[in-house]
Amino acid sequence: IQIDAEGHDFEIFDQIDIQKYRPKLIRLEWMNLDDKQKSKILKKFEYYDYFFQIRDGDIISAPKEILNILFKNNL
Repeated sequence: IQIDAEGHDFEIFDQIDIQKYRPKLIRLEWMNLDDKQKSKILKKFEYYDYFFQIRDGDIISAPKEILNILFKNNL
């Protein structure tokens, strides 16, 4: 899921049912979010066991089980 909605990224992200759909990759703009929105996003990723990284003004996240498969297959 790539979200780039010119200031409405959080509202869209907040509606995604991560438990139901379990997206393999989520990316949204981070730099324009307020602290409360950032906190909610991080808590949601942590709750659903997603790895995340903030880079170049965006947050990128993937389920830890997907990363474990990728890294295990590349060893």
